[in-house]
Amino acid sequence: MLIKESTLSIIRKESQISFKLENNTIIAKTIFADAVPVDFEIGNINFTHYTLKINLSKEDIEKLAGSTVTLIRYPDPEGGSLDFEIKGLAKSTGKHILLGATCVLEHL
Repeated sequence: MLIKESTLSIIRKESQISFKLENNTIIAKTIFADAVPVDFEIGNINFTHYTLKINLSKEDIEKLAGSTVTLIRYPDPEGGSLDFEIKGLAKSTGKHILLGATCVLEHL
């Protein structure tokens, strides 16, 4: 796996990310640091990864532990936003977020 800095746009701090939960709760957070893209290659396929840094309150974590995430709206580096609908093969992502939040709550 080859990893290198990308020449794509960064995602600027102060951008917004939102999580929609199965119970229709929406958690909206502000990104507090610029997210620099990192390109990596697996086989002959290229991917770009961003790490979006946000602060979650105990209340946010309780909400994430109480209901599965069904949609994540995140900033598009080229402007606007993109939606990641958690369904089909991606359904495990929502489950991992729920399990991670539950684990954090158990260890606060």
